[in-house]
This record gives sequence, structure tokens and C-alpha cells, in this order.
Amino acid sequence: MTTQTKTFIELPDILAVRVQCGKCQSTVTMPITREMSFAGMRHCPNCGKPWLVLEMTSKESEIAACAATIRATSDLLKTWQETLAATGHSGFSLTLEIAQPSEDEE
Repeated sequence: MTTQTKTFIELPDILAVRVQCGKCQSTVTMPITREMSFAGMRHCPNCGKPWLVLEMTSKESEIAACAATIRATSDLLKTWQETLAATGHSGFSLTLEIAQPSEDEE
């Protein structure tokens, strides 16, 4: 017999964005509940290797937009659920399935 475990999260369960250096494994974690400033994340604060900015290219705006979209969608769904409840509708639950760590990662 084979078993499978699946893990689901709701958008409000997403609390932060974490960046881990590919060279030294240092991390920086930023809460998703506020606007993000990436000034300190352009390079690893420990080893100095570039993270988000390379010559003439930056991923700061895309990461900030992703975090803002998660926040906005979470707020929108909360308001929608409240509206549905106030009108006697049962509503729904929106969750995201996340990958299980592979045996190599454990």
C-alpha cells in the first residue's frame, strides 16, 4: 500500500518572504504584511554575493509585486467571505498545495 500526504495553506498563512544565500546559506526574512524595501537584500549581508541585482537587471519589483498581490488577494478573500457570511451563504475556502520536501532535502 502507498500513502501520500498533502499539505495545504491558506493565503493568510503566508507570513514572510525569506531569501537564502546560495553561497553561505545566510538568510533574510521580511514580513509580507508590510511594504518591502530591498535595499539590504541586493547582496548577501554576510558574504556580499549579489542576490537581487546584477548588471542592469533587478528582481526587486517582481518580488515586491508578488508579496503585494498575496496581501491584496488575502484581504479581498477575507472581505468576500464576510460578505457571504452576512448574506447567509456558506462561502468557500481557498488553499494552496505546497510540495513536500524530497528525501534529499530532509
